[in-house]
Amino acid sequence: MVISPYWQTIFGHRHCTQIMASIDRTAYPHFNKRLSDKELSNCYGLNDEEQDFIHRYARNDRGYLVLSVILKTRQRLGYFAALQNVPNQIVTHLSAQLEVDSALRRNISISIVEAWKPTLWPKLRSLPFCI
Repeated sequence: MVISPYWQTIFGHRHCTQIMASIDRTAYPHFNKRLSDKELSNCYGLNDEEQDFIHRYARNDRGYLVLSVILKTRQRLGYFAALQNVPNQIVTHLSAQLEVDSALRRNISISIVEAWKPTLWPKLRSLPFCI
């Protein structure tokens, strides 16, 4: 299928703009569908090493939940997803493994999430992106 360009005039100059594909049709990793129980276990299951890591660095149930969500979504997507964009299904699955209440997700500030990133870089064998 050939998409013809859409021409528009901006400040007297003609610009060609292409119609972009939806996020669901791109290679960019994202949360796009409801996962089966098997997919949840395979993608978001916590192994013993990860649970030890979480319990070593977090101090309370809220910290366990936040750190596990950040860890597993970063492993799966390859980037740190905004916590509010993580589907409830994944949060509930992780909270069940840690035996904490999934409602602890509410009222978590961005600064808490940002504070965990340096802790995760060595675990994920990654570095922060700098310009």
